Amino acid sequence: MGAAYTDLLTYPARDFLTLLYRAADALEPLLGPEDAVFHACGEKDVTRFSTGPGMLIFGIISRGDPQKLFAGAQMGYGAAVSYGSRDYVPTGPTSGTLHMRRDMLPPAYHEGILTGALKVLGLQGTARATPRGIDSADYDIQWA
Repeated sequence: MGAAYTDLLTYPARDFLTLLYRAADALEPLLGPEDAVFHACGEKDVTRFSTGPGMLIFGIISRGDPQKLFAGAQMGYGAAVSYGSRDYVPTGPTSGTLHMRRDMLPPAYHEGILTGALKVLGLQGTARATPRGIDSADYDIQWA
């Protein structure tokens, strides 16, 4: 992992997982337990993504509407990764559930991405994972 990382390139999932867990080891004294680090990394990553290649998704496709943003989760994640599936189901005017399958990233990382996406849209909210297996989870998302 001595190579430099840069935006707009894709990296093997194995390398990203190694990087994420090494970041957790380094940042735990500052941010707290591993899940807190994963959450913070997810939030930071989506914030950076939203001002770069994700600008199309956040600005044009979602038009500031979280329901539209999360409905396009497969497309958004597809811009960054080549594995897994994501299916969003609205559960109310300010809530929904995102079903993720075949994704080995820690649930706390995705919780950070989802709450970070809400912040990018200027909203406060939560995302809570319910693991469904080693590579699957459902994320209940709510905002105000």
